[in-house]
Amino acid sequence: MWIEQLQPLSDDVCLAPGDPGRWLSAAERDRLARIRSPQRRTGWLAGRRLAKELLCSVDGRTSPGPAGWHIESRDGRGRPAPPRAFRCGRLVPWVVSISHSDRSVYVAVSTARGVRLGVDVTPVRPLSDSFARLWLTDNERRWCARDATGLLRCLVWSVKESCYKAAGNGSPFRPRQIDCMTATNLGRLPSSGLFDRGPVQRIDDGHSTVVCRIVGGEVASSVLLRAGGEASGRFA
Repeated sequence: MWIEQLQPLSDDVCLAPGDPGRWLSAAERDRLARIRSPQRRTGWLAGRRLAKELLCSVDGRTSPGPAGWHIESRDGRGRPAPPRAFRCGRLVPWVVSISHSDRSVYVAVSTARGVRLGVDVTPVRPLSDSFARLWLTDNERRWCARDATGLLRCLVWSVKESCYKAAGNGSPFRPRQIDCMTATNLGRLPSSGLFDRGPVQRIDDGHSTVVCRIVGGEVASSVLLRAGGEASGRFA
């Protein structure tokens, strides 16, 4: 099972369901206290809230509610790490990915074993030719070549971020070592008029699933890689 949700971010989105102190774990409250930027606090809280809502939804009627879940996104040394979900103190073997921008929060949860999952949301903005030459692979630039709007460059960048999160190996983010055309099946989507058929496009080849969205001047992507699939071993 795999569910994902993108929703707008607002200053009051963090108030439901009630005072964050009532639905954050003690460790999460400590983490929140160390985030000084109001904008980052809002994004972090909204991501935790939506993630816990999805976890409760997947868990069903036996779920302890948001307060019974703890989401840990740091390793034992305090470094950023892929989120892990704990239900009443016990690690749940599910995969969680969280992303937020200044305007949106995007979360995905998978209960399947042996999968890797990553999501990203980013504003649509001009990415220069020099940026593309520096950070996009030859395959990616060819795929984007027919797009005069620059939208596909933003989408490729988002998918790179999602792939990096899906890899979850703690290595530094090196964009050119992730080729979206080979690491996922993104290249099977038409590069011309990609979103003409609707704001959400999805492609699944059995080894990887890519979901692409465009909404409110932002692009969002989610990437799921299955264990044993050809695509899952294509990160440099």
